[in-house]
Order: sequence, then C-alpha cells, then structure tokens
Amino acid sequence: MDEIDETVRGLDGSLRLLDSLEALRLRLAPEVIVRLALPFEAVASLDLDAPDLRLMRNLSESEPPSIYIMSPGFLDTPHDREEYRLPYSETPWGERFTAEYVCGRSLYERERGWEYSKTVWVNLRQPSN
Repeated sequence: MDEIDETVRGLDGSLRLLDSLEALRLRLAPEVIVRLALPFEAVASLDLDAPDLRLMRNLSESEPPSIYIMSPGFLDTPHDREEYRLPYSETPWGERFTAEYVCGRSLYERERGWEYSKTVWVNLRQPSN
C-alpha cells in the first residue's frame, strides 16, 4: 500500500496511519509482517541521529508514508545495504508500537554516490503470551 495520503504530516497524521496499520493487522494472518514506513529527507552521509518522533521534522517531501505488507521471513533475507539501525526505547504513540530508525543505501546506490535514505519503521508490538 503505497502513497496512502500525501497530506499526512506530523504526529497527529501519523496516528491516523497507525489506526490503519492496526486495522490491517487484524485482517491478515498473524505471521504476515505489517509495517509503517515514515520516510525522512535523504542525507549525503550516514546519519546516526535518529529523528525526534515527537517533532516529526524533515519528513520527505517526495515520498509519502507507506504501509508495507511482507511475507514471513522477508526481514531475514540477505541484502546488500550498508545501514545503521537504532531502535527507539519508546514512541510517542504509546506501548502498542515499536519503532526503529534506519539510515542506509544499497550497493547500487553507493556505487553511484547517491544519498542515504532515512526511514523510521513502526511496528505493532507483538502480544506477549
């Protein structure tokens, strides 16, 4: 599901998307991965500073937030990206969600001197049994 709503910006807009994420999660098999991508503006060098999720500044102007539906095991697939990952200890959306900041680029992008993408991936917290 790409280009959900280009008008979604800021913390309040992201809450609307998280409601959609939860509704979609309930309709799919439990093993299917459902994630919200919040893309930020690309940068020239690897950025180790995760965006402040309460401010939501510098969201990408060219790429809207998107929901990704992935098959089980997709995140374990080998890739050629150089990247930095940092989980957030908490999110402004409460304990139902986890978030991880990822800054990186693929080998193809690196060979061409392209910028690094910056994305915050938001997931529903897995229920504890």
